[in-house]
Amino acid sequence: MDTSLTAEQISHFNENGYLIIPDFLSPAQCDVLKSKIRDVIDTYLDMSTHPRTVFTTYNANKAEPDKHMMTDYFLSSGDCIKFFFEEGAFCEESGELAVPKHRAINKIGHAL
Repeated sequence: MDTSLTAEQISHFNENGYLIIPDFLSPAQCDVLKSKIRDVIDTYLDMSTHPRTVFTTYNANKAEPDKHMMTDYFLSSGDCIKFFFEEGAFCEESGELAVPKHRAINKIGHAL
């Protein structure tokens, strides 16, 4: 089986920063991965001590870097597992999660 990317796929990735590869994983493999990541979240994400770091790829002011990219938490995430939250994951009034933590995560980086 040829597993190389087509020129069109490479072009799409270079232009958009992502690539969808249909059937790359089976539904059963996806279920295993979702279960394992739930275990990682349950084991390592202690909301009582974890920073409320929101990850976003959107920055209306392109002259300035995204705020999360300037934090030590983000910059030191290359060799360990760190959790980043969705925008809107926290209630503005209380600072507590507005949704269950498994649904509040945007990104887990980087050393999985």
